[in-house]
Parts: sequence; structure tokens; C-alpha cells
Amino acid sequence: MGTIDHTVPYSWDPPKVYKAIRDFAFGLGLSTAGLASWKYKDIMGHIRSKDTVAPLRASSTVAPQQVWLNVNHHCLTNRQKDISWMAVHGCLPTGEFMYRRHIALTVSCPHGCKAVENTYHVLAKCSVARRVWALFVPSVSHNRLLTLPRLTTENVLNGPPGGCTTTELRQQWRIIGVVKQVLWEMRNIKVFNRSTVVPTTLRRRITILLRDRAITNFHKDPVTAIAAWGVTRWKDINL
Repeated sequence: MGTIDHTVPYSWDPPKVYKAIRDFAFGLGLSTAGLASWKYKDIMGHIRSKDTVAPLRASSTVAPQQVWLNVNHHCLTNRQKDISWMAVHGCLPTGEFMYRRHIALTVSCPHGCKAVENTYHVLAKCSVARRVWALFVPSVSHNRLLTLPRLTTENVLNGPPGGCTTTELRQQWRIIGVVKQVLWEMRNIKVFNRSTVVPTTLRRRITILLRDRAITNFHKDPVTAIAAWGVTRWKDINL
């Protein structure tokens, strides 16, 4: 008796009970893919090559593929990746987002700006956000941790146009991610706790998050941390 090689498909016309699987395979073009092997990695590579990239409303100079790479970059924590992903997708639960879904009663900024609270407003345009950026960015720029002296909304939302290809750009994107996280936390405190956090407290929070990340990196892999932060000890990072 002969043996059947189960590592390759031997029929594209299975019984009706497998119709959903057949439709899925034909929908992805697997029947005509001509794969050299049918290992999981090769199949997923073929599927990803057919993925479409969602268009971005915010970006005019950064390619969508690059934006998604920036959002998922390893220099960001999981929390920061979530916030960045939602910001790019336009699905941060801001006043405008919630009002359109009949969840919030108003679209106005909770900080009293009398402007529509959308993603751009929360992270860059709000008067509170501008004070935080103005308070924090000059100090880290002085210490060469942030290379852009002037930030734009597109830099904040989408990251470096050419990607995080250098240590300086990775540092910049890391700091932007931390500031966005703190701005979003501050907004939620205002909405849910009805209390206001002063900018100096926010600056301390940003500094602590950055310092904690640096300490973790230096304890985990000192060689990589030295290349990432540009200093030989985490204590040398002056924020």
C-alpha cells in the first residue's frame, strides 16, 4: 500500500462539511499559490502578502505600511502600542468618538477648551497638551533624547516618516509614546474622577516612566540598552 503525504494538499474538492474551509482557502488563493512547502510559516507569509493596508486619514507624508511598523515598534510598551494604534485608527474613545455612538452627551473637551475633543485635540491641539509638550520637550531636547526641536501633529501620531532607523529616532519615538500615554491618562482622570492634574505632576510621571523603562532595559540587556539610550549607565540619563 502506498503512503499519503499529509504535508501537502491532495484535494481541493473536499466533502460539503468542509465547505467553509474550502471557501477560505480559495478566497486566499492558496489553490494557485504554488508554494514550495506548506509549512505554517510559508502559508502565513502568503496570506500576509495579500493583506491590504488600511488607509490613513492623518498621514500625508508617511506611507501606511511605515505607520503600522512605527505603531508596533519594540521601543514602545504594550500600553503605548495600544494607544498609538487607536490614535492612528481614529478609535480612541474621545468625546467625538463616543458622541457619534450615542454614548457621550457632548463632544467638547473636558479641559474647558470649548473645542471638539478628537484624537488630534487630546494628543496635540489641546491647550493642556501643548503646555505638557512645551514643558517636557525642551528639557529632553537639551539632553539629546529628542532630536526634533519642533513637533508636528503628524510626528506625534505617525512617528518618523522613514521609520525608527537610528538610535535618535527610536529615542524620539519612545518619548513621544510615553507623553501620549500620560496625556491620555490625564484626560481619563479629568473625565472619570473630575479632577485636574497639574503639568508639573505630569512631567514627573513622564520622567518616572522613562526612567523605569531605562532601568528595565539596562538590567535585562546592558549592551543593547547602551546602544538604545546612548549612555553607559541608566543613572547618566538626565531628564
